[in-house]
Amino acid sequence: MIESRLHDLLVSHGVKIEAKSSEEIIKGLKKNDAFLEQLELFVKCLKAIRVDRISEEEVVNRYNPDRRNLNIV
Repeated sequence: MIESRLHDLLVSHGVKIEAKSSEEIIKGLKKNDAFLEQLELFVKCLKAIRVDRISEEEVVNRYNPDRRNLNIV
C-alpha cells in the first residue's frame, strides 16, 4: 500500500511520525494563511459555478491570477 511505503520511507530518513486527530489537523490548517486563502478561493469558485452556472474555463478566466491577483493551485 502506498501509505505504508511512504511511512517506511519517511521513517528511514529520520522523520518522526506522530498520529494526529482530525481536530488537531483542522486546527493546524486554520492557522495556515495560505490554506485559508485557497479555501476562500475554492468557495468563491464553487459559488460561481453553482449560481452563475459557469464552465471550468470561465472559472479560470474569472479568477485568473494575472487579472485578479489570486493564486490558483
